[in-house]
Amino acid sequence: VERLQAEARMLAREEAERLDRGMMDMAALAAEIVAGGEVYPAGVRELASRLAADLPQKAQGLRSLISRSF
Repeated sequence: VERLQAEARMLAREEAERLDRGMMDMAALAAEIVAGGEVYPAGVRELASRLAADLPQKAQGLRSLISRSF
């Protein structure tokens, strides 16, 4: 049982770390869209701008939770 619990915790950590990487990838893509300027509609640029600003902070918070929880 303990081995299975340890494996489950390890998998949970890996998934949380994958979420962190995905958030950072999405932030980078959002920044590219913002840099694309007028090629993208204003609403898309605005949403991308918010994501580019917010996601790195959210990912940092997630990393803090991961380091404390696992």
